[in-house]
Amino acid sequence: MKLRSRILAAGMTFVVAAGAVVAAQSSLAPTTASWSDSVYATAEVSAAAQPEGPILGPLAPGNDDTIISDVDWNIPEMNAGFCTTLTVTTNSPEPIAWAVSVDMSKAPFAGANIGDLSAQDGRATLTADPNDAKHLIMTPVSWWYPTVTAGQSAIVSLCLVNPVNPPPADNSWFNVDIARVDGWTPTRVCKTITITGNRDLEEHPFFFGWTAEVDLSDMLSDMQQAGGTPNQVIWDPDPAGGFNLVATPGGNETGSGVASKYTLVSGPRLAIKGTQSVAVTVCVSGFAA
Repeated sequence: MKLRSRILAAGMTFVVAAGAVVAAQSSLAPTTASWSDSVYATAEVSAAAQPEGPILGPLAPGNDDTIISDVDWNIPEMNAGFCTTLTVTTNSPEPIAWAVSVDMSKAPFAGANIGDLSAQDGRATLTADPNDAKHLIMTPVSWWYPTVTAGQSAIVSLCLVNPVNPPPADNSWFNVDIARVDGWTPTRVCKTITITGNRDLEEHPFFFGWTAEVDLSDMLSDMQQAGGTPNQVIWDPDPAGGFNLVATPGGNETGSGVASKYTLVSGPRLAIKGTQSVAVTVCVSGFAA
């Protein structure tokens, strides 16, 4: 539809930021009148067009008039809680109540509980989307710039209180290198598993999980042939509690007292982002016959 809007002759724009409405004088020369009732601009007005610039990840406009114009994710180097700053605006010449949809199934919030998210300083409200259990809707509170119009923007922060355990990414997102540790004995043999990410942080700045298949059959066989009896598998870091990783035993092809294969899945402490690397050491120990 077409709307007529009055032209603000003084050339002023307004930005809502950090709790204040700031008027920015444009480079236009001042005029003798702020408004001219005889001059109107006619423009086509449609649903807001979301710019391609910011990496939105799990964020999306919560209604047709909201535009998310900037996002600063502030992802730390270690998987921990953080606060993301986002800017909302609109093309609408009339005041609109902005809204942001948060997809809890996408990084960096995948695996988080709804209670782990909050708006900084209570400047917005997070409620469950009645149409989709995986989504939250972020809306303004009445006392913190509840509406914006074209030329205005509101800055809000969305905080994740606790680190999440991101699900394993596709295998193409990381490389797994497994190597035997030199200097084995009939009572102890070790391997190192190194996982290295290969993602561009400009495209995906978030942490992701990984998996690895580890075969210990060669270690068990070497120990047994050298006269050792394997009876224990030791992981570093320790998988107990799952905060570092989960190690699930598989088959027992050598007939020894320990599993010959394991599937590793990262926990929150060993999640990676970009090209980060983590290393896990596994040792099979035993006693001499």
